Amino acid sequence: MSSAGAARLRRSRLLGPGLLAGRLESISMDELKIVLEREIGAAAGQAGTIEPWHSFWHHRPELNFPPKTIRELADYQGGKHLALACTQTELSAAAQKKLLNSWCEYLPQLQQVEFLWLQSRVPQQLFDAACAMPKLKGLYIKWGGMTSAAAISAAGQLTYLHLGSTPSLQPLDVLSELTQLRWLELENIRASHDLSFLTPLTALRGLSLTGDSNSLKTLKLNSIAPLLSLKQLQWLQLQTVDIEDQSLELIAMLPALKQLLLSNTFPMAEIALLAGRRPDIHCDLFQPCSEVVSWTKCKKCQNATMVMLTGKGTPWLCTSCDWARISRHQDEFRRIVQNAAL
Repeated sequence: MSSAGAARLRRSRLLGPGLLAGRLESISMDELKIVLEREIGAAAGQAGTIEPWHSFWHHRPELNFPPKTIRELADYQGGKHLALACTQTELSAAAQKKLLNSWCEYLPQLQQVEFLWLQSRVPQQLFDAACAMPKLKGLYIKWGGMTSAAAISAAGQLTYLHLGSTPSLQPLDVLSELTQLRWLELENIRASHDLSFLTPLTALRGLSLTGDSNSLKTLKLNSIAPLLSLKQLQWLQLQTVDIEDQSLELIAMLPALKQLLLSNTFPMAEIALLAGRRPDIHCDLFQPCSEVVSWTKCKKCQNATMVMLTGKGTPWLCTSCDWARISRHQDEFRRIVQNAAL
C-alpha cells in the first residue's frame, strides 16, 4: 500500500464509526429541539432553523431576531423587538449625552417592547433604564461598563438574559431573585466565579458561563455544585472556563441535560469519564480527537492532516506523521469511557 493510501486508511479509522459514534447517533435530540423551537419561535414570532447547539440568543435576522439596530428615537416604529446602539457614536460629547439621556428616559415608558438588544457599550444609566421596562422578557447586552447589577431586580418578567463582557458587574446575588429565568448567559464577569446565585434558578433550561474569549482569559469557578439544583437544565456551555477541582463529575448528575458545549480546557480523563457516564448528552468533545481540519498543515509533511486531541494541554497531531501517538491517545480515551460505563 502506498504511503498516501495508508494515510487515508488511518484517517478513515480515525473518523469512522467509533466507540461513541453509535451511541450518539442513537440519541434523539428531538426533545431539546422542540423546547428550543417553542422558546425561540415564541420570541421571534415564527419558526426558524434551530439546531440543538444554538443558544436562545442565536442571531436570526430573517426572523427579526434581532431586528435592525437603530440609534435615534424617531427610528423606532413600534413592535415587541428593539435593537439599540445609542453609545460609541461619532456625535459630539454634548450630543451623545443628550441621545443617551433621551433613551434612558424613553425606555421605561415603552409598554410594547418585550425583547431588547443593546448592541453598543452599555453604561450604568442605560442598564438601569432597560431594567425598568415594564414588559421586558428578554435582555441582550453585548458588553457594558456597569458596576452594579442591583437594578435588574425590578425586571420582574425577565425570562431570557445575556450579559456580555462586563468584568466589574456585581453583585450577582440579585440574579437569585429572577426565579422565572429560563435562559441565562454570563460572559467575562469576574463575580461569576461564585455560582451560588444559581441555586434558586430552578426554571433554567439553558446556561452559558464563559470567560474572556477575546484574550482567552479563563473564568475560574470555585465550584459547579450549585448546578445540581438545575434539574430542568437541558443546554449548558462552559467556554474559557476553569474549575478549581478540574472535575466534570457533577455534570453527569444533571438529569435533563442534552447539549453540552465545552472548551478543550479540561483533563482528558474527566471528559472521557463524563462521556462514559452520560452517553445521552451530545458534546463534540465526547470523542478522542477532532476531525481532520483543512485550515492548517503539518510542518513535517505539509499536508492538511492535523487533528486536535481531546483534553487540556494535548497537542495538535498529524494523522500521517503522528499516528502512533494518536492511536495511543484513542485507546486510553476509549478505555476510560468503557470503564465509566460499567
